[in-house]
Amino acid sequence: MDQKINKVCGIESTNSYVFAAIRISDVEEPIIKKFSTDGKGLLELRNWLKENDALSVAMESTGIYR
Repeated sequence: MDQKINKVCGIESTNSYVFAAIRISDVEEPIIKKFSTDGKGLLELRNWLKENDALSVAMESTGIYR
């Protein structure tokens, strides 16, 4: 049996920013927000994901992450 995920977040990361988009299955437009890549920004991203109940997160790995 396939499981349907109703809410998912996609993340795009650059050197300076993290762009996150939450897609909800029955909503036309995603919720998009930009965060800085410093510790404060990443904590804000974590809190934003928790506030929006976005438990499934996907990120494409295209560079070197340190």
